[in-house]
Amino acid sequence: MRVKCSNKSKARSWASEQLSLIKRKSLTKLIGLLISGLTRLTRTKRKILLKNIGKTILLFANKTRLRAIKNITNAMPELSLKEATDLAFDAYGNCAFGVAESFWLTEIEPEIFCDEDTLRILQSGEGACIATMHMGCYEAVPLAVTKFANQSVTLTNIPAFIEKSMDFYSNTNITAINKKSANAFTELLSSNELTSWRGEGRANQGLLALEQNQVAKAEQAFLGAITVEPYFDTGYINLADLYRTQQRSAEVASVLSKGMKNLPNSGALKYAYGLHLVRTQQHGKALGFFEQATIEEPQSPQYLYAFILSLDGQGETVKAVNKLQKLIGNYSDKQQLKELGLYLAQKSQNRQMYDWFMGLK
Repeated sequence: MRVKCSNKSKARSWASEQLSLIKRKSLTKLIGLLISGLTRLTRTKRKILLKNIGKTILLFANKTRLRAIKNITNAMPELSLKEATDLAFDAYGNCAFGVAESFWLTEIEPEIFCDEDTLRILQSGEGACIATMHMGCYEAVPLAVTKFANQSVTLTNIPAFIEKSMDFYSNTNITAINKKSANAFTELLSSNELTSWRGEGRANQGLLALEQNQVAKAEQAFLGAITVEPYFDTGYINLADLYRTQQRSAEVASVLSKGMKNLPNSGALKYAYGLHLVRTQQHGKALGFFEQATIEEPQSPQYLYAFILSLDGQGETVKAVNKLQKLIGNYSDKQQLKELGLYLAQKSQNRQMYDWFMGLK
């Protein structure tokens, strides 16, 4: 009897697995047909249809609808109940359209606003981790990143039954990793392996190796970065920084010097070399490199900050505060520079200059 019960249990388990498999295949087929049908419509018609579908779903989802209306009235108490309800339905319709947009990312030409600092990070090759709320289009952020950095990796919640349809990511140079996967981190590492023929891919491998305290592996990755792409300044900077943490001062200087030879217009390399000179108590020499970094990349406030501070350190406080006053207007992010100006004006006992920096917006 026990054997028979065991067989019955196995039979039920097998039947359940087969039923789940049939459901997944059916859903995959249905999703495929739906996507195929929608792609035959113009984007305007798709938008109208999908927004109406989203509104219809909200109509029958009582708990979700009531919660959405409550949240809106709490946030905007000046709205009437009708206005809050209309806004909830419009928002849900937009969300439905945004989610569906993931299936035809190649057709989307987003209007993207990106500040200079963020753009520099995205194009540096160092990589960036971006956490965001899903608003409107679930893949708006990785798509925007790809527009600037030529590639991106995203963790996705895509249902298992449509995983085979993930080509819509790769078609736009987005690597999609199912965040529910037990091997999500391994897949993230693999995504960097795929770009290891480029300097930024090797650099990313090095940064991941450092996070796992694999210093030797990180060094090899950074060396590989400047070998396969000798005009990639981030590779030199990362390798020099690794040597700095190991107190290998001569190799820091050697790596940065090699980088500046290959990339004579890199402000980042000149700034890094200036910091190395400061650490080795060569303050007079550092001043020149900070000034060159400021000239090469006048949009970076940290380079100007280092130059002015170094100038002050050489006993040129009056010259430093005058130079800062002349250049500070070129920077949108000037809070730290303003504070430095106030400090230098106070140090030089220049009341007029102090008032000028105080009035700076």
